[in-house]
Amino acid sequence: MLREGYAWNDGKQLLADEPLCLANLSKISFDELQQSDYIEYNTDPYLKGQIEHWYNERFSALPPVRMTASNIDTALAFVSAGLGWAILPKIVLKNFKGYVKPLRWQNGKDFTRSTWLCYYENSLRSPAVASFVSFIKENAVLL
Repeated sequence: MLREGYAWNDGKQLLADEPLCLANLSKISFDELQQSDYIEYNTDPYLKGQIEHWYNERFSALPPVRMTASNIDTALAFVSAGLGWAILPKIVLKNFKGYVKPLRWQNGKDFTRSTWLCYYENSLRSPAVASFVSFIKENAVLL
């Protein structure tokens, strides 16, 4: 499986289109983001660039980084403790008790991150691989 942003020139099937959300302990407007502490987390360069692009569509400078978390779970813990705001995948926010706002690009499209099942077309010659890929294609339910 690959996340969005990686080149793949063979067979692939979309598994999930995961919404990205603004998360903060309390309700916050976009206008307040520039004056509020941003919690960044280590992620792949593509997603980091997408988050920066989303922010730069609205503001001329990146937000002040209060801290950099080693992973999404730590960033969520920091947000839950009221240390700042973050842009996080909706799936990690299921039990979060604070403010969550799904994000959109300026053109109105949802800000999402895709996950793909990637495979080599010639690997479908194997009955086991062909059966697995067929099962995924028939039963994949997008998030």
